[in-house]
Amino acid sequence: MLDIRALVERVGPALLRVVDVRESTDCVADVVIAEPGGAPAVAGGDLVLGVAVGDRDDAVELLRGCGSQGAAAVLLKPPVSTDDAVVEAARRSGVALVEVLPGTAWAQLVWLVRAALAGTGTQDDRSEERFSRNA
Repeated sequence: MLDIRALVERVGPALLRVVDVRESTDCVADVVIAEPGGAPAVAGGDLVLGVAVGDRDDAVELLRGCGSQGAAAVLLKPPVSTDDAVVEAARRSGVALVEVLPGTAWAQLVWLVRAALAGTGTQDDRSEERFSRNA
């Protein structure tokens, strides 16, 4: 099973950096993309990619929503990923905050995270269920 720190390590420090994480972290279950203008359907242990999050208010709102739904982490790109208000929102929500380093393609990141999860046997069947529902 991969927790947040192990996932970041496996995907690589050239792509990801932990900004804020609790001492004990949840194991990652699946990857969810937060689409612009809507709240993502998140389940416990999900890793949420803030693809279209470009400002502090959107990031804080995403973190609050993900925290209330039990997400394991939210991934954001700079400069919003290190904004003091965003880091504080992550702490209050109990969701780990991970920075996606500049130049990293979101599509590439999805594949790398899913490959890391598949390699540990922790990814459940929710990915397939979500795909079939959205198809």
